[in-house]
Amino acid sequence: MCVHGVDATDIAANLCAHAPQLIKELYQPCRAFDRVIWNFPHTGEQRVHLNRNLIRDFLGKVPGILADGGHLYITLNWKPPYSLWNLNAMLPKELQARGYLKFSPDLWPGYEHKTTLGKAGGARSVEEGIDGARSYVFTLADGTHGGTALHAAMDTAMEALCVAQSEA
Repeated sequence: MCVHGVDATDIAANLCAHAPQLIKELYQPCRAFDRVIWNFPHTGEQRVHLNRNLIRDFLGKVPGILADGGHLYITLNWKPPYSLWNLNAMLPKELQARGYLKFSPDLWPGYEHKTTLGKAGGARSVEEGIDGARSYVFTLADGTHGGTALHAAMDTAMEALCVAQSEA
């Protein structure tokens, strides 16, 4: 299942509301998501502390929804002010950093990068802004790696990409 339009500030309640039957059948509490992906989180304001607070609060809630063996991906630009957000410093003890991948919009059919700056009319498409963006990868810190053979293959491929990109 893929869920869009989730309120990241109340992620557990929001995701559980999207999939109550799935949650009842699979997990208690709502730890049913193998992948949680947030590309380019932003408050819409160019204020580092507000964006860090948004991400820190989100990171604190993800362990409650991420399945054992699941992965969290957060994509950020790698230039100021985004490079000042320091994701690793905000990690709760339940999550551990696994590395990062170069963001490729081609992996996201229909992806269109938009600005969240407070312009009239809200978000608007932009051509620039994602060169050098990184998708940071996190897992639950307990090191459990449940999941299907497909997830194991995806994990192996992701780790190979992390290694290849770090050597490039």
